[in-house]
Amino acid sequence: MNADHNENLTEEEKQNIKKSKKMFLLAIVVGVLGFVVLIAACSAKESPEWVQWGGIIFMLLCSICAIWLIYKSAPDLIGYEAVKEWEKNEKRALFQMSGMSRGEIEKRFESRKFTKIEGEYYWKKKFYFSKDFIHYYVRCVTCTDVEETIEREIEYFNSRERKGRNLCLILFLYLKDADEDVWETIKQTGISYLVDESVMPAETSATIVPVGVDTSTGTARFLDEGKGIHISLYAHGCKIIKELSESR
Repeated sequence: MNADHNENLTEEEKQNIKKSKKMFLLAIVVGVLGFVVLIAACSAKESPEWVQWGGIIFMLLCSICAIWLIYKSAPDLIGYEAVKEWEKNEKRALFQMSGMSRGEIEKRFESRKFTKIEGEYYWKKKFYFSKDFIHYYVRCVTCTDVEETIEREIEYFNSRERKGRNLCLILFLYLKDADEDVWETIKQTGISYLVDESVMPAETSATIVPVGVDTSTGTARFLDEGKGIHISLYAHGCKIIKELSESR
């Protein structure tokens, strides 16, 4: 836990996190202890049958205890990791690209063999060893209120029949004279989806990467996950966007 993060937590939250960390470590110790006792009981030569059964029962009790400890400690630890991820991404500047007019971007989708579905989305399926198939849905919309448009587009996307399990919606939001409030909304929305997937990857099968485009300049910005090896749906979406910006 770094110093900056400590300052943003109440004393009660700090104590809960410390307690949860101890409980999680205790769960590991208890689980390992149960396994060791089971091995010892079953591998002992000429040991009575009751010793082996005792080892099995002890292992089962340790497993139940370890699961309970993990269950009790998980909410605080997950919340703590989410806050850390959020703060880390808030310090990151938005990735910026130029020459991203709507007509130009749509040409690049087509050149990269995205299929247009019902005149609304550009769609493409790509295989990755880390994620199996990812289904990309790309949509360009003109808007005046970024937050309302994102909410409306999410509802519309969720109401549609979609292909596959791993879904990545890349949403290009075109508006005139974007101000700092617009870019902050783009950033906060991106952080929200990025953090959800980072903290609970097994629960996430769909994500959204919002991209704001100022029509007066053709400049686009979005929250990139940054350098390094990333296997999240959000990171794959970022990669697709940057590939589009480079394919001129």
